[in-house]
Amino acid sequence: MTFCSKCGKEVPPNSEYCPYCGTRVSSESITYRRTDAGWGIVQVLAIFFGGILLLTSIGLVFGGGFLIFGMDSISQPDGYFMSRLVQLNVNSYAIYQSGIDIRMDGMPMWRPMQQDIITVKLIATNNNPSKQVFIGIATTADANSYLDPVEYSRLIQQPWIYDRWSQNKLPTFTLHLGLAPSQSPVSKNIWVASAFGHGTQTLTWVPQSGDYSVVIMNSDGSKNVDVSVQIGAKVPILRGVGTGLLIGGIILGFIGALILYNFLLRRR
Repeated sequence: MTFCSKCGKEVPPNSEYCPYCGTRVSSESITYRRTDAGWGIVQVLAIFFGGILLLTSIGLVFGGGFLIFGMDSISQPDGYFMSRLVQLNVNSYAIYQSGIDIRMDGMPMWRPMQQDIITVKLIATNNNPSKQVFIGIATTADANSYLDPVEYSRLIQQPWIYDRWSQNKLPTFTLHLGLAPSQSPVSKNIWVASAFGHGTQTLTWVPQSGDYSVVIMNSDGSKNVDVSVQIGAKVPILRGVGTGLLIGGIILGFIGALILYNFLLRRR
């Protein structure tokens, strides 16, 4: 567009004189030209990757926010996620859950403390008020050495999580034939963690790498174990993971928005 140097009005292209004031259009008249170079491959790729970063950041922010704030609403005040209360009743000397294989060696560059990763909680109550309950965790080798000659019930399947399909399902056991234990579980020095007594007993354990088993018995080693059990876990590291996801999402979102602004909004 060309404008008259005297009256300032727009002059039609290729005009020698201004149609409004008659002034000769000189070569010094101001000319505005609009250029449109079109979309280059660099601009297209930048907008694509900027959009990907922005969408990824939304997922990271939501995931991190859930780990930080959302999980607080489904955990207990002490930070544990607990199962529903389950009734376990067997006509043998012990309830045995084996095959808990734990590998927590971590990466060479990142070795958090075990208690920062997970702490396990077992809560048990003997439904026979005259009996004390015993809960013990031992290495599978030690537990097998103690229980091999004993008649016990191995827990095969138990729906710990409450839902409409598992609510009425009964636990599944297989019976290992044997005799009465020669010693009560309380007298054995094989447990990495244990709790026993009247009423409700709580066992907390910070897992270490290895192969472990859980044993529930009457404290005196007598037959007919009838208990109510809950299991739970506290995973403090989830809060740190959530914080990392949240911060990473914010950073990626800022980078993606900056790329879109530079290659899309500023262009307009």
